[in-house]
Amino acid sequence: MLDRRLAYNPRTPSELLGSFAGRGDRQTDLNLAGNPSLPLASLKVLRDRYPDDSDMHAILAGNPVLSGLR
Repeated sequence: MLDRRLAYNPRTPSELLGSFAGRGDRQTDLNLAGNPSLPLASLKVLRDRYPDDSDMHAILAGNPVLSGLR
């Protein structure tokens, strides 16, 4: 489960996600991509971090936070 204290962290979404997700570890990022508790900004960072990764985009597409955004 996502640590809710992250929502109160003053760092940018990229910094926040990077520190929480092992600084870009793909497997951890894939696990986080499906988490509906992750802030929208962090999900967008994941989307941008892996522009050509079809697995990542499939998981993100199933996340209810991002599913309405295209």
